[in-house]
Amino acid sequence: RRVREAVVSTQSTGTHLPDIYLCAVVCILDIYMSFLWESNRVKELRQLAHKNTSDKAEQRKLEEKKKKEEEKAKAKAADADGGGGSSDEEGEGGTKKRNADYSQDVDAAHEKINVEQLSKKEELFQIRFIVHKARKLAGAIQSPLVRIHLDTKVLRTKPRKGKNPRFNETLLFSVTKSEAELVECPVEIRVIDSAKSIQYSLIGLYKCDLSIAWVTKDKNLFFKWFALSNPDEPQDGLTGYINVSIQIIPPGETAKDAPRKRDDEIDRSDNVFFPPGISLQPGRFIVKLFNGEDMPQSDKKPLSLFGERKQNPKKKKK
Repeated sequence: RRVREAVVSTQSTGTHLPDIYLCAVVCILDIYMSFLWESNRVKELRQLAHKNTSDKAEQRKLEEKKKKEEEKAKAKAADADGGGGSSDEEGEGGTKKRNADYSQDVDAAHEKINVEQLSKKEELFQIRFIVHKARKLAGAIQSPLVRIHLDTKVLRTKPRKGKNPRFNETLLFSVTKSEAELVECPVEIRVIDSAKSIQYSLIGLYKCDLSIAWVTKDKNLFFKWFALSNPDEPQDGLTGYINVSIQIIPPGETAKDAPRKRDDEIDRSDNVFFPPGISLQPGRFIVKLFNGEDMPQSDKKPLSLFGERKQNPKKKKK
């Protein structure tokens, strides 16, 4: 517009063309300065918005930290009161309720641990799971695999074949927690069929925490059988067994090799962790022997079933 006005004024007044060029240059500089001003303004607005976002995030973190501290203070106050089951997390007599998904074996492990004596300092622990084998997996199985859930982390083995597969794989987790938090770190051992859809792939699972390994010698739980069940179909009962070793490796230490054991040392009824509500019950079998017929004759003296009874030498003399 200014250039057009300058041209019109040049035609009317007889101004030379260099003045028109000078006017055009001034217009271009004016436009450029306006652009720079707008760019700086936009930059300032972006910085202000970023600063507001950072302030809100920092404020949110401070509020969450304050809330956690208040919860810890309430928990300590409840422990100091020690009574009556006033809290939702406490049962009768002030005893803390355990997770309903955990078995009596996990509860027994927790009773052996004095949490107050454990360190509250966060450290880097290595948690080693050795998946040895599975047995008697239920259902029409094609490609079973084992998936280990530790807190929010998940690792899995390679798929195998059959209802009694051997895996012999090691899954290693790195966890930064204090000792008090580590013993209550949840563990979920899942056996799934990778050939099926996610909805129907679960064969069975076992839930526990790391306390079962913490209470063992050197924090190594070797060759333990875990009985599996499907919580979605509890009427099916046990759906199989999985043999797993769990090792807790503190900072600065190395993992120990699993000892060599025979199958008869591993496959014992007292070496099984059962899910809640399921346990081994003692049974008694009675066998009665009446008589035998058509026994084969032999030249040698027939062997007594319970061994020959020795005669009293004094009675023999008489």
